[in-house]
Amino acid sequence: MSALNRITTASFLVLGVLPLIISAEDISTRPQRQLRPMLKIVWSRGPNLPQGFQDNDGGIIGTELITVGGFCSGGLKEDNRRKPGRYPRGFLKKAWSLDLSDPKPGWRPLPEFPGAARQGLSAARVANQLYFWGGFSYSRPFCYNDGWRLSKQGPLWKWDALPPLPWSLSSSAMAVIGTKIYLFGGADYDAKQFYTDTDRAGHRERLGARMLVLDVTQLKSGWRELPSCPGTPRWVHAMAVVSGKLYVIGGATGNTVRKQVNYGYCTVVDNWSFDPQTEQWKRLRDLPISSGNFPRSTNCVFNNRYIVLPGGYQYGYVRNPDGTIRDKYGLPSSANPKNGLYNNVFVYDVLKNNFGTADELPIDNNLPMTVVRGDEIYLLGGETGGGIVEGEYYGHHPDLTLRGKITEIKSGE
Repeated sequence: MSALNRITTASFLVLGVLPLIISAEDISTRPQRQLRPMLKIVWSRGPNLPQGFQDNDGGIIGTELITVGGFCSGGLKEDNRRKPGRYPRGFLKKAWSLDLSDPKPGWRPLPEFPGAARQGLSAARVANQLYFWGGFSYSRPFCYNDGWRLSKQGPLWKWDALPPLPWSLSSSAMAVIGTKIYLFGGADYDAKQFYTDTDRAGHRERLGARMLVLDVTQLKSGWRELPSCPGTPRWVHAMAVVSGKLYVIGGATGNTVRKQVNYGYCTVVDNWSFDPQTEQWKRLRDLPISSGNFPRSTNCVFNNRYIVLPGGYQYGYVRNPDGTIRDKYGLPSSANPKNGLYNNVFVYDVLKNNFGTADELPIDNNLPMTVVRGDEIYLLGGETGGGIVEGEYYGHHPDLTLRGKITEIKSGE
């Protein structure tokens, strides 16, 4: 995310107390030495977005693919030369939908988001309604805790206010089990930097390791806090549900300082599962390559087994759960190595606790909104270094709708 890469960092760290963890002695947490292809994804372009943007969120209601909010940097010189008017600078309140049953008419406008314009808001879908919370902008209060629900009543779309989060958060990951929305991690922001070890005031310890839950049938009860993750506090991570358990993968830390050395933002490679029935955490295998910015998503699971993790970004250092620092590791793939972004598509197999790969993206992309529906996957916007997809140019915050057709690769194929 361009804002994350751009902001000046400063000293900040509070570790706090770790909660109970299930023993994981029978599970290897070491990165794999080899990755095999697990999924085949045939990528193609969908209808272009109405403009370029990054760090939006949304999901699917019925046959409608919906995107809300985001940010556009205004486009690079090359972007505006090739596509004048497609990259207006600013934070967005805009919302659009694409009818997946008939995508030819393209994206259509929906009623605007009722809160302040922002990026980094997080979405979850329950039944045929989308729920949104949080995000950040460059205007006060900088980071948000308000919540809003988008629903369709007949032909009309409607926004309703929701109970706020107990604290302000950006780029949290949310997932749904039944009528309950689970929210994990995220960062606070104060126009200077992002914070995951505490909030910006230093009062709420291990901010990016906290888990919240809300039952949409009991909205008046608001959010309830669950046991925190023993792992590294994080944001810009993925969380998915498979067979009633939550899986947290990757991410990045806020600014990290050790012995007066500023390591900046660090990649998070330790991954975890959470059982809502026992409210206990268990550590999984570390990422095979230290590339940890993954899209938060209303759904990124294929075949109730494979968590799909497109794109990403590799910071110079990795931070471990005990707070120590080590060098980055592994070589991500890139369509254009000069831009520093990646086109990997990692896959996590929940059944085997192993990572693998899928076909690489046709363009490097950091944090594209990602939604899996059946054997289809959709990526919207994101952050690229500019590039060509099927003969058309897309800019830094692209007006790109990328779709893929997924099939499983059986062992031995």
